[in-house]
Formats: sequence, structure tokens, C-alpha cells
Amino acid sequence: MIDFLKIVGADSSAENGNESNPKMSYENFKSVMTTNGKDNGENLLDHHVTEIIADSKLLHEDFIMIEDFAQYLMSK
Repeated sequence: MIDFLKIVGADSSAENGNESNPKMSYENFKSVMTTNGKDNGENLLDHHVTEIIADSKLLHEDFIMIEDFAQYLMSK
């Protein structure tokens, strides 16, 4: 999943000149998580993704740092 997020988030990171620490906008992240989950048989709803982000406290200036999110997932 982390590799997938890096690929999807690479576009927004390249635009911001920050390819070494990829990030995604919150709206893009939520869209990817709900769409990808539905495509793979997971039932991720908007409010589930919102709750995960709120619990993780990883939202910084409307962006989610992918490496930080990976570390958060590994700690759970």
C-alpha cells in the first residue's frame, strides 16, 4: 500500500519540488483510499478514512506525508 501511495503521491510531490518526501493532499488521499478499497473488495468509506487521519494526527497544512503515514501504519 505504501508503494502505491508513493506512486500516486509522486505527482503532487514533483509539482511541489519535494520528491524525496512524497506527500498527498488530504482530498486526494481520501479519494484514493476509498476508490482503491472499493476496487479491491475493501469497504472503506469516507468517514472511516477521515477517522483514521484524525486518529493519526498526520494532517499537516492539508497534506499527508506518505512516509509518516507508513510509520504510523507500521506502529499499529
